Amino acid sequence: NLNLFGAEVTRVAKEVGTEGKLGGQAAVPGVTGTWKELTDKQKDKFMEGLEESLTAGGKMIDKKWENLNNDYGRIKTFMKYERPSWAEVSGDFMTFGAGGYKRDIEFGAKKRIYPIMIRKTFVNRAINTYNIPEGFEIINRPKNICLKSKIAEFFRTYKINGRSITERETRRYKRAYLPVSDYEKVKQFFNKLSQLTNEKIIIKKLHKKQ
Repeated sequence: NLNLFGAEVTRVAKEVGTEGKLGGQAAVPGVTGTWKELTDKQKDKFMEGLEESLTAGGKMIDKKWENLNNDYGRIKTFMKYERPSWAEVSGDFMTFGAGGYKRDIEFGAKKRIYPIMIRKTFVNRAINTYNIPEGFEIINRPKNICLKSKIAEFFRTYKINGRSITERETRRYKRAYLPVSDYEKVKQFFNKLSQLTNEKIIIKKLHKKQ
């Protein structure tokens, strides 16, 4: 039972939408539009769905929202929670991390007929802090990632501080209109994103010498 390790995942500054719109990582079935347009029942449903998707059966410890009722600007939230299934366990090894991104279907075709258009700028930032249980050592820290293209940027960094690892991630889409001739470069960006984000943090249980 991973709860016995007392390990905790902390995610902060998770942006769930732009310009007051709910979307992206915060998508909850049956709840769309702007925050002000929602009924109290829909707001409660949205909050419950978001908490459940993050904690996955765990416990929400603390949460704080910013810019929720404004018409413009990013909606931001600070959330601290415990999640029981935050790692995969295999023998003496535990594997965890933000995980990989699947190759974007829109940029998976060999050729493209139409220009590429991104209508709005979108930024999503997340910070995950993993506290390493006593009796374990870190045997793999993924490489930092820095990817840039004309329509998108992706950054992920890892920093070890004592018995914790902080994982920072930024995804940014830029408003753009690109000709078909740029398709191959954009396609390569998403191919690399899919390949490089699959690496995970690995820790190993130490055994006392006899």
